[in-house]
Amino acid sequence: MQKELHQKHPKQLENDYIHEIASIGWLVSGKLFAETKGLAIAIQDQVVFTRNYRKHIIKQNIDDSCRRCFCSSETVFHILSSCSVLVSTDYSERHKPSLILFILI
Repeated sequence: MQKELHQKHPKQLENDYIHEIASIGWLVSGKLFAETKGLAIAIQDQVVFTRNYRKHIIKQNIDDSCRRCFCSSETVFHILSSCSVLVSTDYSERHKPSLILFILI
């Protein structure tokens, strides 16, 4: 709990404008494998092995620029919503669960 990124998503659920039961219903529905839930929670907590994570959390001496557009830091938010290269191709297909896994690998 004392680390910068740990428990980021549960802390966000404490906001007044968040309906906590609706936000975590998918966790208790029993329709997902444990591994799938774990990956989704890692993405929500932003502890996915991106270049930004490697540079700022693991403290590796690397360039954290996006591997696709090289314009911004490669964060979970950037990959899922603002990468200029992905905007024209992969975002139109992002409703498919396999796409997120492809992008992050």
